[in-house]
Amino acid sequence: MVTFGLTQMLSAAEVQFLTGLQGLVLREGDGRAQLYGLSHSRRFAANSWEIGADGQLTLIAGQNLYIDDTPVRMGLALAPGGGHLLIAGAAPEMMLRLSIGSGGRATRPEGDASPGFEGRLLAVATTATSAFGLSAGSGQPLRLDPQTGTALSSGGGAPDSPWAGLAARQIAGGTLLATTGADGSVTTWRAGPAEDPEAVSHIPALLGPGIAAPTDLILTQSGGQLLLLVSGAGSSSLSSFRLAPDGSLTPAWHLIDSRGSRFEKVQSLAVAETASGRSFLVAGGGDGGVSLFELLPDGRPVFLSNYIWPEIGMAPGNLSTLVLRATEGPGGTRLDLYAAGQTPGLLVLSAPAGPLTPARIATPEAPDLTGTNGADLLIAAPGGGHLSGGAGNDILVGSSGGGADDRRSGGRSLCRGPRRHQPHSRFHPRRRPAGSERPADALQPRLSEP
Repeated sequence: MVTFGLTQMLSAAEVQFLTGLQGLVLREGDGRAQLYGLSHSRRFAANSWEIGADGQLTLIAGQNLYIDDTPVRMGLALAPGGGHLLIAGAAPEMMLRLSIGSGGRATRPEGDASPGFEGRLLAVATTATSAFGLSAGSGQPLRLDPQTGTALSSGGGAPDSPWAGLAARQIAGGTLLATTGADGSVTTWRAGPAEDPEAVSHIPALLGPGIAAPTDLILTQSGGQLLLLVSGAGSSSLSSFRLAPDGSLTPAWHLIDSRGSRFEKVQSLAVAETASGRSFLVAGGGDGGVSLFELLPDGRPVFLSNYIWPEIGMAPGNLSTLVLRATEGPGGTRLDLYAAGQTPGLLVLSAPAGPLTPARIATPEAPDLTGTNGADLLIAAPGGGHLSGGAGNDILVGSSGGGADDRRSGGRSLCRGPRRHQPHSRFHPRRRPAGSERPADALQPRLSEP
């Protein structure tokens, strides 16, 4: 079982500008890693930390941004090339940029740019080569100059539904984008080099899985399959979609928080893609902790464990931002989670995942799979077969329904269940009575049924 343990806890008494963290961003390169945080108490500020080999943080510097506090949520992203931080939402028609020095410190904002978009920039998302943003006055994502934040496209008229979030991922031939509307709708877009985004696939809220008050979204992959993950605070849910190479969406799985998970009123998601091609997901919000999952190639989040905040006063209350990082070492893969919220405090959690092996999927022609001494992920073929995990910390996923020919041994066994998705059939969470307790790992979140 992959479980988190507390590695480090930073408090506002130890670190300046640690109240009200709204965004955390990871920067890696040249054998080093830094974490940047955007926070606000009386004014907005940014902190820079160096990440050590053990995952712990060492403060580089804090920087007051001299921006009056505003009631809007601000977004933080690493600019292409890693030399700047881009801050959205600071003021209407304005993008702030922080320059990152050779020592990893984020310095004061540079001169104001002329972004060229209408209204407030609500979100910004970047890849290694491009930057995009969402403006309240634009009906599609805006292509931005990656260094200045200046809008390079007009974005058309106002959106049908107010924007909720934006994600971007570099793919062959350009950039894949995903947006969510406040009504729970989901749209994917594709942009070639130096081209404006064009809509590819759209799932209206009424035909979607039931996402209420979307809060976060991530474009990722597992086993080579592109996936979109969307969280909903109003529905306390996690939804996954499979993506074709052209960006077309297929709903995959819909999970609702239950008594055995910790993502009620979920606000933030974080994903780490490992060297083995396997990916892990963390979700959290207003539930006193976080839940850890492994993502299967078909989009299913497999529940692994919960981490419950140690005590009041040590926890990031009203969790708002997460970063998950995977590193490789002699003992295999280690997951480091950085979690922060509106109340003072930043937690660093670590989980050894072991020597992960690539996911292996059986076929009807070769239905039997045998694992290694590592941490295997073995997935049965339709119709069943024999899965034997071996000596490692393994996950064995049975065929749909777990028929008589579906045999599993030597690992943690799971029934994969139906892979089809029906938009309007889903479980409703059974809430625990007030004052009652729930075990950390008693139950898995509830999956939607066809």
